Amino acid sequence: MRGVGFVYYSRTGCTRRLVEKLVLEVRSRGVGVGVHEVRMVKEYSPPLHLNPRLFIDTVVGRRVEIVVEPEYRGFDYVLTVLATPIWFGRPAPAIRQFAEEHRGRGIDVVCIATSAIGRGYVEALRRVLEEYGYRVHACLDAKEDRLEDLHVNTVLRVYRELLESSKAKT
Repeated sequence: MRGVGFVYYSRTGCTRRLVEKLVLEVRSRGVGVGVHEVRMVKEYSPPLHLNPRLFIDTVVGRRVEIVVEPEYRGFDYVLTVLATPIWFGRPAPAIRQFAEEHRGRGIDVVCIATSAIGRGYVEALRRVLEEYGYRVHACLDAKEDRLEDLHVNTVLRVYRELLESSKAKT
């Protein structure tokens, strides 16, 4: 098993920039990383807040078609970090679809929700992930692409705890 897998969806680039910064910080601490971008097969057109398909997909929870590059296999990692923008108080449909497609595997995750406000939306993501059988160890809010020490320290702490736990079992 490798270190930390980062899985994210980013329509405007904010979540991507946050993940890129976080990956650099985690990698600089000697932890192996893998990065997987979730993409919509049919992406939403701007302006996003006025896009009726985006609204319906997000609020109704309609299935969407996604591609993950490179391919993600959950048990390749000790920990997976799932990052997504929050739209209309809910995770972006692409990440919800990803979570559904990998449900029931008991994947250990830290989740990060990005938004313009930066606070209070991550619980919606936690509920989705727990409903699908993920083991959620921590949830973090992020204001747009602003990386905080809390993000880095939480990912590293959970990774080390899981690593120690797996060593104790063997």
